[in-house]
Amino acid sequence: MTIVEIQQKIASFQVVPCQLHHEIVQLDVNTQQPVKSGTIESPNYQRVSFCPKEIRKKRLGCAHSYANESFMETLNQLPKKDHVIEDLKTQMDEVICKIFVLDHQKGELEKDWAKALEAKNNDTIIQSELQQQIATCIEQHTQVMTQLSALKERVVDRLGELIVL
Repeated sequence: MTIVEIQQKIASFQVVPCQLHHEIVQLDVNTQQPVKSGTIESPNYQRVSFCPKEIRKKRLGCAHSYANESFMETLNQLPKKDHVIEDLKTQMDEVICKIFVLDHQKGELEKDWAKALEAKNNDTIIQSELQQQIATCIEQHTQVMTQLSALKERVVDRLGELIVL
């Protein structure tokens, strides 16, 4: 691949602050109680579905796709190493790791919230506290996705500089 082709492919990746939507526990329309899946021995909560696979293929930061690896593999096709690109790749790896942690954190918070909804005492204070923690997690995710978007743009700009050199 030429640097121009690499730049075009890198530019085609998207960064979408999705608020980790796929972690939301699905509620029954009639009862407003969490929908369970799995087995009696190992119950789970039904989550809303992932974005379609074709969309996820181009979305950087998605913890449930190959986009992050594909992005890095594309950069690895540069004819020679560039210290600026290598530094940006390291920074992107760090940001993507934060996204994975937030993904797991939101999943656990959603599960705790579903359990609180099911609790016989229906403690609205606990439910409210969990909703606040979920909102904080979403806010952090949006901030990290903004960082990822800025890093991606810096990579595209640097590739443009390498084309000129």
